[in-house]
Amino acid sequence: MQLDIRECVNLNVKKTDRRSGFTMIELVFVIVILGVLAVVAIPKLSATRDDAKITNMANSIAVAASEVASYAVAKGTVEKNLSLMSRAIASLVDSGDASLPSDFNASFKMGTQVDCVLMHVDDGNRDANLTVSLSVSVDSLCNGLQEIFDASSYPIPLRGERVAY
Repeated sequence: MQLDIRECVNLNVKKTDRRSGFTMIELVFVIVILGVLAVVAIPKLSATRDDAKITNMANSIAVAASEVASYAVAKGTVEKNLSLMSRAIASLVDSGDASLPSDFNASFKMGTQVDCVLMHVDDGNRDANLTVSLSVSVDSLCNGLQEIFDASSYPIPLRGERVAY
């Protein structure tokens, strides 16, 4: 049996013509799977970003408290403007994440709550103390910050009999 060259070419054409791409059903399944993965992944990425914001703010507040305490112990005095005692507070005020509502006070914003964490220096005649308090909040980001921030280590003595120079 002898094959003609034209028959061989026709056989090859028939094999390659049978399937040249994806069917519509296959494409729909791929799109549905990608959609499900996106629905699952996007909230987790958002939660990770929120956790990073909360942790960053908690660390900034702790650094600010440490800077205020170091300044007061080193200089033996406290300033009415807390941003003069702490570069962290000044940076947070500049970025809009904190405010200085009155003398000896700083208010830290988290989420929509502008007074999520409050820092106050009580400057008496003979002694001074740094207190950090948590306000009542309905904002989820503020609640997250308040859960990880340890306010039990305050007040910190800044000046007076309890401070050894």
